[in-house]
Amino acid sequence: MDLSTGFADANGKLAAQGLTLPGHLGSVPTAMEAIMRHFKDDMAPGDVFIMNDPFDGGMHLPDIFVFKPLYHEGERLAFACTVCHHIDVGGRVAGSNASDSTEIYAEGLRIAPMKLYEAGKLNKTIMTFIEKNVRLPVQLSATCAPSLPPAISVRRSSPRSWRATGRRRPGSISTRSSTMPSD
Repeated sequence: MDLSTGFADANGKLAAQGLTLPGHLGSVPTAMEAIMRHFKDDMAPGDVFIMNDPFDGGMHLPDIFVFKPLYHEGERLAFACTVCHHIDVGGRVAGSNASDSTEIYAEGLRIAPMKLYEAGKLNKTIMTFIEKNVRLPVQLSATCAPSLPPAISVRRSSPRSWRATGRRRPGSISTRSSTMPSD
């Protein structure tokens, strides 16, 4: 259960969060700011962003953030946000949590903010690079997998809910509503 979810508005401001780990959720705004800084004008339906770099919006390397912009009729309205602690992200010791490391390079793989999916297509180069730099790529893939379904399920279920609740002003999300817009 070392996983957290939330929603941000169209501008990347956290609007709603799941009842999970407060430490994770307190970090989502900073991570979202990094994604917006790098990609604000380079986002489209089907894109999914990934990052963990603590020098560019992340927390510590095992906590990998995944953000999916959600669109309705071509307009970005929100982001599905997840952060998940991973078993191993490389580094000098298994588990990626050596408290006596003297530099970040010994802690594991730093993932700068980047597109894991572009227009719905997995960037296999990025995924291969990540998998080649961890001890157990199958476990990384298995622990990374929970980060994607929340964004995907919102995409599939929301158009019906969106029509039922009516259109909201772009960039604003009512935290009182149980439905979210999607692409």
